Amino acid sequence: MLQLQQDEYGNVLPLYQAEGGCFPLILSVIQQKQNGWIFVDDAKKPSFALILTKFGFVYLVGAKDDDDFDDAVARFFEIPKDHLPSYLLWYSPSLRWQKKLNKLPASLIRYRERIRFQFDRHNADYLEIG
Repeated sequence: MLQLQQDEYGNVLPLYQAEGGCFPLILSVIQQKQNGWIFVDDAKKPSFALILTKFGFVYLVGAKDDDDFDDAVARFFEIPKDHLPSYLLWYSPSLRWQKKLNKLPASLIRYRERIRFQFDRHNADYLEIG
């Protein structure tokens, strides 16, 4: 797993776009609008990328199985990282990765369920929304 230099972050954009992700914080790292780190399997034409924001959000892009890269990502979560936030929040890990995360020590992993809300315009008429 290689760490990209900031001027190489754009190499990950086609991979991110191909996945159809919609995570503005992650995209802002790729676009160098927010601080973060990107780790890949190949610096020029990555097929996998682990993207981290300075605030601790994590997103993995790349569809095919690669045991070497997967092992490197798992090791990444196991080692202390003084320059990163105290915890990392992984956006939508795949089922395959959920299984891998389950194998890591319980002290390293916490699961949180995202709560989704739906705006009900009919019950908000008093807000005078146009």
